[in-house]
Amino acid sequence: MSVSDISTFSDSNALPSVEILPSKDRVSGHFNSCGTTAKIAALKVASYLTEPVCKVREYFYAFYILNETCKNTIQKVIKVVFLTLGIFVFSLLTPFTAPVGALVRGMVSTFEAKPYIYLERDGKGKVLPEDKKITLVSHNQCYMPAGYCITDGQVTPASDKERMNANLQKIKALNPDIVCLYEVPDICDAEYISSQLPEYPFLIPVAGVRTIGPSSMMYVASKYEIAKDSIEFVSFVKGTELTGRAQYSEKGVLSFDIISQGSKAPIATIISTHLQHSEIPANPENDDRKARAVQMNKITNQIKAKIEQNGAVIFTGDLNQEESELNAFLDQHQIHWLRRDPAVQGTSTWGGDKWCADLMGKPSSGPLTLDYTLIAGKATAISTRIIGTGYSGLEFRPAATSDHDLLFSTITVS
Repeated sequence: MSVSDISTFSDSNALPSVEILPSKDRVSGHFNSCGTTAKIAALKVASYLTEPVCKVREYFYAFYILNETCKNTIQKVIKVVFLTLGIFVFSLLTPFTAPVGALVRGMVSTFEAKPYIYLERDGKGKVLPEDKKITLVSHNQCYMPAGYCITDGQVTPASDKERMNANLQKIKALNPDIVCLYEVPDICDAEYISSQLPEYPFLIPVAGVRTIGPSSMMYVASKYEIAKDSIEFVSFVKGTELTGRAQYSEKGVLSFDIISQGSKAPIATIISTHLQHSEIPANPENDDRKARAVQMNKITNQIKAKIEQNGAVIFTGDLNQEESELNAFLDQHQIHWLRRDPAVQGTSTWGGDKWCADLMGKPSSGPLTLDYTLIAGKATAISTRIIGTGYSGLEFRPAATSDHDLLFSTITVS
């Protein structure tokens, strides 16, 4: 969770195996319209303009990880000088650049025709194999700007492209059909991720834009064609469905249908979300629970409607609630038709936060199960693997790629 959707974009550490093509070659097709191009350009301008205010906070908290990120005293001295000068320079720039950046994002939010960006690249969509299995990666990658990666996620900032590249290497090794990522709030980071996944022709890099504060922070890449008319993003209502700091984000639920190449009928609906978080995940406030219950009620109603329309539904995301809270909601509403791989039940997907909780002076939480992939309707079977990221809530580990584990699921549709 952050107060701005800006982070540094740099391809200096790009994956060597992938050639980054010019924008006009990288994204093409009907949806690279003048309006879409202008929207992306405006969001990138806003990103650069609001970068200084984010860098001030990021550099301040970077002092707390000098021992972990610097190999020797010389490196530490150089880093201290760099961070000190950076804070000074960016503090001078912030009063001039941040308001303009917020204004640009506000204009995009006000005048955009749809609350998301959809892009198609050259290449055909995938054909559903004979075994009718779909693979999906769901992962909160924690690319929050302004030092929130450090203070809330206990990992290196999003400007650390080595961490981003490590996450991308995992995705490429798994080679899923669909990629659903969370906490990718910056358009430049989303563009970089897309450039490193050229085998995915169908993209939703942005959903939800705010004047001040992050977007929904969701990112989607698909090998299957996405039915353009099926895409829907609905923001959660501030004050009831979002409370606390989450009200300053554009969190919501993103849904879309996927189509097998050569077919017109959807083979499944994907519903992706990132729900209300709790400041102390192990001891959530009642307002947080109530907000998540309202969010889940909205989503399960949508799932039921999609089952009637298309048959197969895959629901995935960072639900920010332990299994006991989720199961209580499902039991209360007699929702027994949402199914999950029983083999992963009771397995944590988030590593805790003792180090950063101590840093911020709040109670800590241990490892919890917060991330899920579930199926409904004519999605008949699911198998999920939970893949670690080298993270520990007890200490800051520079090599950790996220505070959340990655979920890799294989789903059979009928």
